[in-house]
Amino acid sequence: MQEALLSFGPWFLTPADFLFSLSSLGPSRDTMLQALRFVTQGAGAKVDAAVRKSITTMLLSMLGHEEDATRMTSAGCLAEMCAFLTDEELSGILQNHLLADVSGIDWMVRHGRSLALSVAVNTAASRLCAPKYSNTVHEMIFSNTVADRIPIAVSGIRGMGFLMKHHIEANGGNLPPKLSNLFIKVRPQILAGNPKGLP
Repeated sequence: MQEALLSFGPWFLTPADFLFSLSSLGPSRDTMLQALRFVTQGAGAKVDAAVRKSITTMLLSMLGHEEDATRMTSAGCLAEMCAFLTDEELSGILQNHLLADVSGIDWMVRHGRSLALSVAVNTAASRLCAPKYSNTVHEMIFSNTVADRIPIAVSGIRGMGFLMKHHIEANGGNLPPKLSNLFIKVRPQILAGNPKGLP
């Protein structure tokens, strides 16, 4: 991982330097986050536990960033990390953030969480669709599809698509009845162009 970070340039001599720089970079921050996402895809399994914790802590703190692009790239990075976290780390992130109650939480944080969850269903489907999390993941994604903010609703619909893709591939083309029912409930809103569906 450190070798990969060095490829960004001589300024990033350690993972800590890289993370510190991310918190202070301006326009280039989103580019660096996108690069971090691709580094994670290729080397996520080799990341030291302490570095992994620092990265996930930083990404979680940016899920509610006021800049849309930063919020989206941070969510994508966190979703990629979900494939490489330990069971304990994944459980903490899901229960305390991505699947946590959103009552009273700022809509930008909700948006960041919904993005991370929908992408994580794609990048770490076998883990998020395991019996331990499956019901809660389905419920949260359905809740997102009928959110009062269009960006969150779009994330939910995207997540539902990834869920359906996973189950079709894993179960020989069959969807769990509960997921089929959820899709039937939200489908009229999508087709009608309701503000709570697609824009």
